[in-house]
Amino acid sequence: MADNNQDLNPASGLEDDDLDLGALGAAWRSQTPKVDVDFSAAYRQQKRRRMWFALDLVQALVLLVASVGFLLFLPTSAITVIASVVLFFSGLIVGQQAFSIHRQVLDYADWTAAGLLTFRCMHLRASLRHLRINQLGCVITLAFTLLLYLLNAFRVTEVPETLLAAFGYLVLPTLILLAYFQVRVKRSQVLMAQAEKMKAEFDAA
Repeated sequence: MADNNQDLNPASGLEDDDLDLGALGAAWRSQTPKVDVDFSAAYRQQKRRRMWFALDLVQALVLLVASVGFLLFLPTSAITVIASVVLFFSGLIVGQQAFSIHRQVLDYADWTAAGLLTFRCMHLRASLRHLRINQLGCVITLAFTLLLYLLNAFRVTEVPETLLAAFGYLVLPTLILLAYFQVRVKRSQVLMAQAEKMKAEFDAA
């Protein structure tokens, strides 16, 4: 049984997100009820999830503070008010999604052999939702930046130069992040399909 436990050990060289589902299935099928299973990879995934939860809360706080800053430190106009409202509601959405996406994984405590695959599916599902929320944030940022430049170009309203510059600097990093998130989404979808297929097989057994 030592070989089966080794398959589940993250020290074997696999990254947390690349936990070998085939090895996991083989180990689960062959183990006895009293076997000790190494759940270090799952513990590390849960610890990493706690870090992402904290970062999302910080991001939500930054957006809320920025929404107030736009009103206090920029010339009052329709654009600054709209930008402030967008930032405020973005902060609320990020905070709400942080609790919705991460808390279930953080509170998970079924550390049994059967519970490991359930945790794996839950972790991948949460990661996929988190990536899509981040993609949505990138799209909103790009759309709002385009709107600002169009309004300024056609002289619909006066857009503060500070606002144009701030969002202009965000375009390239946002595009890079959007492409990166898309790659991660595709990868997570493949892993999710594998994990759900295996879970369905075990549930039907």
